[in-house]
Amino acid sequence: MTASIEWLPVGHVPHGYRRVFVIKQDQKLRHVVNLAHMPYEWVFRVKEMAGVDGAVDPSLWWGLSVIASLVEEGMLLGAANPDVADDGYLQIRPQEPTKDKMISLAAYQEALREGVHVFTY
Repeated sequence: MTASIEWLPVGHVPHGYRRVFVIKQDQKLRHVVNLAHMPYEWVFRVKEMAGVDGAVDPSLWWGLSVIASLVEEGMLLGAANPDVADDGYLQIRPQEPTKDKMISLAAYQEALREGVHVFTY
């Protein structure tokens, strides 16, 4: 199946970022996910992970990685997850990012250019 992730502009909460993502499955809206809070320190670590290639928006790279992971693990899109509300809204407090949990930097940069991250799972 094909999933796509779009995003709203970055927001701020005390001591961190808030990102809102819209997830579609085969072009059909399935979920709106609010990632909050994303601590500034952790977002800076994501920026460091990008190295010399850089990440223009490290909170976006991290957020896309979290959402893609949730889809691949079956927590979103077709899963019977009791934490997902009837309207498809889910608020998640992401865990500290690690390099092995991130989508590739190339996939992030392509999503940034296209305005959407599309992948199969």
